[in-house]
Amino acid sequence: MLLQHQNGPWENPEGLNKFNGLLRISDGSSARGWSMDGIFYKAHWDSTDQVPLPLIEDGTLCRFCALDPTDGGNTGRSILSGEYHATDDNGYWKALLYYEYYNLQLWSDFTFFENRCGLVPDPSLPCDQFEQWENRNVFGTKLAKGWYHFLFGRESNTEIGLQIRYDNIHVGLDNTQSRVVFQSVRDDFVNELGTGVYVQNNTVWTSWFRSVLGLRFDSVHNQVDATLTPENTGNSSGQAVSPKMSLIFGPWNRTEYFINYGWGFHTNDARGTTQVLDPTTGLVSVPTPALVREKGAEVGVRSEAIRGWQTSLALWTIYSDSSIEYAADSDIGSTEPTGATRRWGLEWNNQWVANRWLLFNFDLAWIHARYAYANANDSEGDYIPNAVSAVSTFGVTIKNLGPWSAGLIARWFSAYPLSQDGSLWAPSSFNVDLRGQYEVSSHVTLALDILNLFNTKNYDIQYQQDYQACPTCAVVESGVTAHPAEPFEVRLSLVVKF
Repeated sequence: MLLQHQNGPWENPEGLNKFNGLLRISDGSSARGWSMDGIFYKAHWDSTDQVPLPLIEDGTLCRFCALDPTDGGNTGRSILSGEYHATDDNGYWKALLYYEYYNLQLWSDFTFFENRCGLVPDPSLPCDQFEQWENRNVFGTKLAKGWYHFLFGRESNTEIGLQIRYDNIHVGLDNTQSRVVFQSVRDDFVNELGTGVYVQNNTVWTSWFRSVLGLRFDSVHNQVDATLTPENTGNSSGQAVSPKMSLIFGPWNRTEYFINYGWGFHTNDARGTTQVLDPTTGLVSVPTPALVREKGAEVGVRSEAIRGWQTSLALWTIYSDSSIEYAADSDIGSTEPTGATRRWGLEWNNQWVANRWLLFNFDLAWIHARYAYANANDSEGDYIPNAVSAVSTFGVTIKNLGPWSAGLIARWFSAYPLSQDGSLWAPSSFNVDLRGQYEVSSHVTLALDILNLFNTKNYDIQYQQDYQACPTCAVVESGVTAHPAEPFEVRLSLVVKF
């Protein structure tokens, strides 16, 4: 169980109240047994969202101030799940059954005074706030059966599986001012059914070569009842067949090499798959596909050739027929489908156990992300906005010193484009956090965190967007809004486990 209250550095206190609870009962062993989990989460907060960057830079707005102090949210999640597993000399069974209830109310305002001031009671207050709300029931199951056998005289195991998920959703969108609704935009009942079946085979062909081959079929069916815009009521569906392959060579001198290739997909919002009329603008809209195809591959090496040092290096590529992009300057701060994208990159992960009490971690990722075709989305250029090109982390962990432990982690993010033509960029950022911990007992832990050790003035995120910062201000087109990272902080935590 975890209880948390936090106000943060914001001029408008965050007022975060969060509760996490987990209850588990189980019986049996790893060979045969069962367990049941009950998970509960609830949170309430007042948020300081992104604000125009020039207002912070010229001192008009303090670094941790908000233009709309009534933004925030409420959310909760309850999950009940049960699993059963059994293994013998011939194979194994796995079964999972779960139910989830999820609710959300989220108030946001990213354009401030640009769009709806003529509709609200008090145009002197920010008028572009909107509320997204959702109540969702999820039912699902996962079943898997595996066999140990021989394939062409080689050790092998084959697994078949079935996955089913059904979502019953009531979801909507309202225009609000200070969390008071003055216009309903969407009120939809959505049913989504996703089914997946797969077969996977893992075979050891020689002492230095093994393979993992798989084939998966997925089907998605959507039903949308758009009560406020009946034109958007309808059904949609999509299917995808996804082959997957992994080839592993080695080990030689505690080093192995691998090649992975596979197809996959992502699903789009069910409402977008039946939408023919944009409810915010009244313009004709083109429905999006229910499933979007993706293909990926990687080649790499994993090694423990040097004692105490684990390292892996991989070169990868992913192609997607369509991407989802955040549109901060839309009336509702929505996401929207964009053109096909192609990404490739390099990942290097390292862990060095210097001795029994000292551990080092170093990870580096470099990514080249572009739209697959120049001037996609009726815009110049091929940059993908907000796609970071490099990320690096460095960590030091001290442990096994009786009840004491400590750690340091440093993170660096590269500069990234804010516009498709590359005319606007967000700067790189660097942050260091420290943590010291003392285990009072097996149930009680005391921790001290020092966050943003060097008090660097980073921004968590920046966006290119249109906005109007005050009732008499001019609309800024293709401006930049930003959300500052938290400054130097010291936190003392007491964790009690029951």
